Amino acid sequence: MKKLTDFSFCKFLFVLGFATLLAACSEESTDKVNNVVNSSSIKEQVQITPKVQQEINKFEETYFKQMNVTDNSVTMVGYRTMPLSGKNKEVVKWQFEKYKKEIEKSKGIFIASDFSFYRIYFPMHTAIVDINGKEYKANEVGSIRGMQLTRATPSSIAIIGRVKSEKVAGCSKNIILPNKILLKSKLIPTENKKGFYVFDLGIIECCQKETRGVRSTPCTQNHPGYANCSDAFQLWGGNCVQRKDVCMDFNGWGSDCVKGPKTYFLGSDCQKAMARGHCWNEYM
Repeated sequence: MKKLTDFSFCKFLFVLGFATLLAACSEESTDKVNNVVNSSSIKEQVQITPKVQQEINKFEETYFKQMNVTDNSVTMVGYRTMPLSGKNKEVVKWQFEKYKKEIEKSKGIFIASDFSFYRIYFPMHTAIVDINGKEYKANEVGSIRGMQLTRATPSSIAIIGRVKSEKVAGCSKNIILPNKILLKSKLIPTENKKGFYVFDLGIIECCQKETRGVRSTPCTQNHPGYANCSDAFQLWGGNCVQRKDVCMDFNGWGSDCVKGPKTYFLGSDCQKAMARGHCWNEYM
């Protein structure tokens, strides 16, 4: 009887251990997906009404056209989202009214008419793309030429990294090789719009409070030899004093030049760098 009891207890421990391991694996797999896209978090923070969805569709159509890519190509476009509420919402509404021409000229900024969120769109600059098991390198506007590629589907496409360059060399969030920067988790497009593959890169996480120490953020790590993205791409805005010890993600339109709040990201050096596709590997 004792042997039977011991056997049953051992069997129970085995089943319990296996279940725990399975749960841990599932949790790890979920984390890898959420670290890349974070789409579930966006849906919790941003409610897109049918009216706003129509606005998005119209904006994307115009945005794609101004990229001037050829018909026999596929193009990778990403975006990040900033949910708005409270003071942030009021400031962006004020910016939209006062700096409407500047916002429209920037091309990559979409602001919902209810001011519940905004998006920054950008080309997936020099992305390394896996299409049906073969690697391709996109150009500066995220485009890859080849008539045969136009038959690709969202399920057959994944961005796995980007080309390494003098000004973009990777950060702690990446796997850095001699000639390329690999992502720790591949990016899958959320939709295909007539050859434009759209990638949701999650919520904008900007405007960290000041941190002392060199190369403390992805923005400063990604551009060795330069202080930050402002320095690397000569994007110094005239709104605030130029600083090389932090990311200039706070010197946007109408800024009070205080580092930390998210209210003045629009129009800042970092927002401009994002819109040009310079820094997207930092968001992984």
